[in-house]
Amino acid sequence: RFAIRGVVGPYFAALALLFGLFASLTAGDVWQRVGSANTLVASEVNSLRSLLRLAEALGPAAAAVSGAVRDYASEVEREEFERAPAEAANAKPLESLRALYRIAVDPAVFAGHPQVEAQFLASLETVRSARLERLELRKAHLAPVKLRIIFLFGVLTQIAIALCHAGNPRALGAAVLLFSIAFSACVGILTTFDDPQAFARLVGDRVLADLQ
Repeated sequence: RFAIRGVVGPYFAALALLFGLFASLTAGDVWQRVGSANTLVASEVNSLRSLLRLAEALGPAAAAVSGAVRDYASEVEREEFERAPAEAANAKPLESLRALYRIAVDPAVFAGHPQVEAQFLASLETVRSARLERLELRKAHLAPVKLRIIFLFGVLTQIAIALCHAGNPRALGAAVLLFSIAFSACVGILTTFDDPQAFARLVGDRVLADLQ
């Protein structure tokens, strides 16, 4: 009398759990990349502000540093966040960054201020490395195998839902349709956030506008 005759729904819920778990982990990878890029933007901007504060002790050189920092913010805005979708930002050195390095190695600028020179170089290196790391994060994409696994688990979950509603065509169609919508939305959101242009919009690029 305890024999099971038919499909047991809770057993198939394990497939849905696998799909949800893998989809959430994949989404976590994408959001972690966006969060890391925003952290790097904040570090970059703080270091640029540090350059401006340090330049105040340099007398006539302060104007040159201030101009180069604002040129850097404009170049980053133009090169990384205002390009067409088909154009990818590259890691080539910006002219404004070269100008800041020329100021940093000019012995006349920091004469009598060795501590200011050391801190200036450290902040400048932070700016350079933060930008390079941010560009590398932007180039990274979801591995195609991850999307294929999500698709596989999604198809298996749909089959499981269909089996659980065997004999009731209306409930079967409604359940499969609802899951298909959720499945499509999940994949669509992941691929959208993985797009370089969408990634750039999620990163706090407008923070750089504070320096302009």
